[in-house]
Amino acid sequence: MQYSYRITKYFSSGGNGKLISDSDEWTSFSQIRGDILEMEYQLIENNYLSIIKATCNHLHINNLMTMDLEDYNHDKLVENKQQLTIDEAILVAKKVLREELWCKLISQDVEFHFGYDFYMYVTSTHKLLNFYIKNGFNKKLNVEEFPSPYL
Repeated sequence: MQYSYRITKYFSSGGNGKLISDSDEWTSFSQIRGDILEMEYQLIENNYLSIIKATCNHLHINNLMTMDLEDYNHDKLVENKQQLTIDEAILVAKKVLREELWCKLISQDVEFHFGYDFYMYVTSTHKLLNFYIKNGFNKKLNVEEFPSPYL
């Protein structure tokens, strides 16, 4: 993939330029407790899922395949190398964000990788930064050119 982006909920930089969370900020679904945090989580989760859906719509992608699946709950709701509709892929991405499973979601033109601490990486054969800016995704989440460590 020629282009790669890191998408996070973090906007603060550490001394080395790495994006960091505030000390009292949640960095995983397991830390969500209480109504206010649940509402905040839902908004942020929806922002991540919106980027996946919008990217696929923009690139005219109708299916994504699971790759390198790790099913932590052993639910067997999805299999490795399974073709998913975009709506199904969104449900799988939600489970990844909620730490129920892990996988990459891939197609020929785009891949979605999920990292620790609520990092998501988008790699693509198409330049997407202007698309994300034009559609306001950079105001809700931090979108920057950055190589995915999962390639």
